[in-house]
Amino acid sequence: MTESSRVKDRVKLALAAGALLGLTVGVTSAAFFDHATVAVEPVGATYDLAFAVGSEDVIEQGNPEPNALDLSAMADIEELGAPDTATLQLRVKNNGTTNAGDVHLTAGSLLQNPTPDVDGVTRDPFDVLLMSVAVEGEQATDFLPAGDVDVALADWPAGEIRSVTVKFAFEPGASDGPFYHGRDVLIGLLVTGESR
Repeated sequence: MTESSRVKDRVKLALAAGALLGLTVGVTSAAFFDHATVAVEPVGATYDLAFAVGSEDVIEQGNPEPNALDLSAMADIEELGAPDTATLQLRVKNNGTTNAGDVHLTAGSLLQNPTPDVDGVTRDPFDVLLMSVAVEGEQATDFLPAGDVDVALADWPAGEIRSVTVKFAFEPGASDGPFYHGRDVLIGLLVTGESR
């Protein structure tokens, strides 16, 4: 495949987190979005990233409507060093018929139009969120600021499922002040890749 025929596919996982700083409200739902499967050269080959869900590896595209995930068993997102760490297990599949080049996992805030605080400053709890990511049991990042996370999953054969473990924590002291306490955080995990 030539460089010009590379095709990108994006899978988005949106964690709708009712994780309140300093409180014990659990994450209850999530949704993910995916573009349609993309056909690439050679003729008949496809490149598609998807989530494998449940014990039977049901493929969930989240396309065109988002699919909800039950995350009620996930611990609350608390400050770094808390006894229980909010942990999310993802299983991402190269659901196409062609091998993937580098696939990247990144994160971003999905909070739309946050309200400014009484001091006029707009704050998003995502800004004080830390993430740790392991792929197939190997640590890739260890509690970096969530916006700085960029994990590469290289050389991904067609049909292979990879296990990704994501842990979330807030920066120490984030719940001490009035500005982040009681705020929702909306986390978007984006998986982006290219065919070879």
